[in-house]
Amino acid sequence: MKRLLLVLGLASPVAGEPKLSLDAQTKLDTNGLVIVDKPLSQAFSAYIDAQEPVFVTSDSLLMAYHRVFEELVAELEIGQLIQFRILWSELWKSLPATAGDGADDAAKEGLRRARLLVATAQRLLDGEMPQGLNEAEVAAVTQEVRRVEGGGGIAAPPWILANPSTNDAVSYAAFLPDGPSKGDEILERHHRFRKWLQEMQVTFQDETTASMLAVLGIGIGTMDSDHLEVLEGLGIAGDLESGILYRLAKDYGSRSARDSIPQLREKLGKRFGDTPRWRLLATLVPEGSTITQRILDARPDQIPAIPLAI
Repeated sequence: MKRLLLVLGLASPVAGEPKLSLDAQTKLDTNGLVIVDKPLSQAFSAYIDAQEPVFVTSDSLLMAYHRVFEELVAELEIGQLIQFRILWSELWKSLPATAGDGADDAAKEGLRRARLLVATAQRLLDGEMPQGLNEAEVAAVTQEVRRVEGGGGIAAPPWILANPSTNDAVSYAAFLPDGPSKGDEILERHHRFRKWLQEMQVTFQDETTASMLAVLGIGIGTMDSDHLEVLEGLGIAGDLESGILYRLAKDYGSRSARDSIPQLREKLGKRFGDTPRWRLLATLVPEGSTITQRILDARPDQIPAIPLAI
């Protein structure tokens, strides 16, 4: 357990049971200042529910900001968790049952991949498999869920991005719950669900993957519009990348209900295909990721060929 020297100020301890030893209280009365050796789990723990006044330093303010940020993120995630549970169940029900008459091989494979993607996300979020999966689908979803929950992987599954490049590497260690989510089973599942979707990159430049995105677009477009508010609420003001699921939700009104998978694949490719890689969901704080990426892009000589697993 970490130990931190707590610096107590001039103010007296709160009323009630004495918090300072007689020696410490004497030093405080004599010098107006006393340093107390106190075990703490984290550096900023001294400032949480403190029973005695503490000396405020610039680093303590930073710790306080971290604490406030963690609590705000936790509140936001709890609200979105409830909405996502409803949304993902409805999205699974809204996926087309077949690829349609005259569908090409890319469309058929795109439907299979879309089912695996939505089923995996729902399994990560709810802890249960959606109804209607065949044995092969259950096996594929189970395998990916094990990779996510175990934090052991460096690349997206081939049914999301069949030919990933070095820049598409994914550190599955990032899916291990931490911060406010750690220790709560429901929040841990939500953490893995969201991080998994945030790190999965897709492209319209491959017909099979583009077909998968078209199937997701069809599913989103046939859902009740009330359910889309959670996806539309993910948008961030400005020109920052906000995720293809958000874009599909914003764009659903311009599609025809009669569009086949190949037709919608072509339409979406023309509309969104200029971006080489899309993430499925926006990051919670996209500014940080964007700025970091710009810094890394400016210094390619210092970037390892394959990101190290943390």
